[in-house]
Amino acid sequence: MRLFRQLPRCLSVKDAELLLKANTIIAAMTDNPNFPEPWPVQAPALSSLKDAVANF
Repeated sequence: MRLFRQLPRCLSVKDAELLLKANTIIAAMTDNPNFPEPWPVQAPALSSLKDAVANF
Protein backbone atom coordinates (compact mmCIF):
# COMPACT_ATOMS: atom_id res chain seq x y z
CA MET A 1 0.00 0.00 0.00
CA ARG A 2 1.63 3.22 -1.13
CA LEU A 3 -0.52 5.83 0.52
CA PHE A 4 1.68 8.78 -0.32
CA ARG A 5 1.98 7.87 -4.00
CA GLN A 6 -1.74 8.63 -4.34
CA LEU A 7 -1.11 12.34 -3.79
CA PRO A 8 -1.21 14.40 -6.96
CA ARG A 9 2.23 15.48 -8.11
CA CYS A 10 0.94 19.04 -8.60
CA LEU A 11 1.29 19.63 -4.86
CA SER A 12 4.07 22.01 -3.92
CA VAL A 13 5.33 19.81 -1.09
CA LYS A 14 8.64 18.24 -2.01
CA ASP A 15 9.14 14.55 -1.34
CA ALA A 16 11.69 15.21 1.42
CA GLU A 17 9.32 17.63 3.14
CA LEU A 18 6.47 15.15 2.82
CA LEU A 19 8.53 12.37 4.39
CA LEU A 20 9.64 14.65 7.22
CA LYS A 21 6.05 15.66 7.97
CA ALA A 22 4.79 12.08 7.69
CA ASN A 23 7.48 10.79 10.05
CA THR A 24 6.73 13.60 12.51
CA ILE A 25 3.02 12.75 12.49
CA ILE A 26 3.65 9.02 12.87
CA ALA A 27 6.08 9.61 15.75
CA ALA A 28 3.51 11.79 17.50
CA MET A 29 0.79 9.16 17.09
CA THR A 30 2.90 6.16 18.14
CA ASP A 31 2.08 5.10 21.71
CA ASN A 32 -0.05 8.22 22.13
CA PRO A 33 -3.08 7.55 24.37
CA ASN A 34 -5.05 10.13 22.36
CA PHE A 35 -4.77 7.91 19.27
CA PRO A 36 -5.56 4.40 20.53
CA GLU A 37 -5.72 1.60 18.00
CA PRO A 38 -7.67 0.07 16.41
CA TRP A 39 -8.78 3.13 14.47
CA PRO A 40 -12.03 3.38 12.54
CA VAL A 41 -12.20 1.31 9.38
CA GLN A 42 -11.77 4.39 7.17
CA ALA A 43 -8.29 5.07 8.58
CA PRO A 44 -5.27 2.86 7.83
CA ALA A 45 -3.54 1.23 10.78
CA LEU A 46 -0.43 2.90 12.18
CA SER A 47 1.66 -0.03 10.96
CA SER A 48 0.35 0.57 7.41
CA LEU A 49 1.35 4.23 7.64
CA LYS A 50 4.84 3.28 8.85
CA ASP A 51 5.21 0.78 6.00
CA ALA A 52 4.03 3.33 3.42
CA VAL A 53 6.59 5.89 4.59
CA ALA A 54 9.36 3.29 4.71
CA ASN A 55 8.57 2.15 1.15
CA PHE A 56 8.23 5.67 -0.28
